[in-house]
Amino acid sequence: MNNPDAGEAEDEVTFEGQADLSIGFNARYVADALAHLPGGRFEIGLGSPGDPAVLRSVGGSSENLIVLMPMRV
Repeated sequence: MNNPDAGEAEDEVTFEGQADLSIGFNARYVADALAHLPGGRFEIGLGSPGDPAVLRSVGGSSENLIVLMPMRV
């Protein structure tokens, strides 16, 4: 994340699978989304860098589904 007013940040997460993908999200939107997912584990479905990400809690129902739009990086 690079914001002239707030600074810059980068984070990495572990995942199962293979990918070579660079994608950016608004950190506040990600934090808000994760606060609404119950449990400590979640799945994130990613396509290409411009596609929306789909977040859902592991073992959760379809009611716990969040769509998150990426930012251009």
